[in-house]
Amino acid sequence: MGGRLPRSPDVRPRRSARSGCLAISILAAAVAVVACGRPAPTTVVPTEPAPATAVVPIEPTPFPWILIGEGVDSAVVDAVSGWAADMGMDAQVGSPGAVDPDGLMAAVGAEAELASVADAWSDEGVLLVVLEPAMMRPGPIVSTIGPETRLDQAGFLAGLAAGYATKFGGVGLVGGEDGSAFASGFGEGLRYACPRCRLESVSDPAAVPFGVDVLVVPPATDVPTGQAGPGEVWLVLTGSAAPEASQPVAARVALVPETLVLAALEALTNGEAGHAWEYGAENGGLQITELDPEAISPGRERLMREAELGLRLGQLVVGGGE
Repeated sequence: MGGRLPRSPDVRPRRSARSGCLAISILAAAVAVVACGRPAPTTVVPTEPAPATAVVPIEPTPFPWILIGEGVDSAVVDAVSGWAADMGMDAQVGSPGAVDPDGLMAAVGAEAELASVADAWSDEGVLLVVLEPAMMRPGPIVSTIGPETRLDQAGFLAGLAAGYATKFGGVGLVGGEDGSAFASGFGEGLRYACPRCRLESVSDPAAVPFGVDVLVVPPATDVPTGQAGPGEVWLVLTGSAAPEASQPVAARVALVPETLVLAALEALTNGEAGHAWEYGAENGGLQITELDPEAISPGRERLMREAELGLRLGQLVVGGGE
């Protein structure tokens, strides 16, 4: 007979098994594709905890300060204290042998005060400024102030003051023109201020020649006592000589150590080597002070200050030597 063959009863089950296998294969492939797009899981490995760090206490840094010796002049104390304040430091007055140098940056004092501690403090880097030394010398961090003085410049300044103070053109110099640096510089200063002035050599300050109204007293010379001369005689002093209260002083050529001390501190703190600072007009260590307006009028003072500045700036040169 023609027609379709009868189906065997096991045909469908076998076809269903093949379909199931195919479905499983497709699902596995899909899972694999999805799995390929995801990052692999990360395994975290536990680590050992770091040991605790010991806390070390921090020692406070000493606040820098400056020591000023007890024997230092009050003008130097005031100048150094002001400079230290401007630098953000403290300044204390005391004996170098009785202080703890912890934090000490610099010390200013006389040789007698600093000599015993100079070596030890220099090794610690303490800057030293020594006033009027007799034995101590400059070093890498040690500067000295005086006692050397430009006597030719001191004489020039004294000549300026005398020339602008005289009213009659008569000027006396105690000791006269003895060829010293001071006398040579004095002659130049007098001729600069008063070309027509007459210079008299005075051997006896108690007997001033007639017509002399200004008497100049050189360094290390005793100030004449009493009224020297028939009329009023003005004195021009040099250094720290102290006259009697009754004697009129027209001007003084003074040593100004505070100016040199500040210059020395500035140089040392800027890293410059120690230096021997001598008193001179060019560094401000010599200045005309204690002007009396009765002797030197404001107009004459202005002319004198211009010459003093010229000497300081090097525009005027004194040929009187050292």
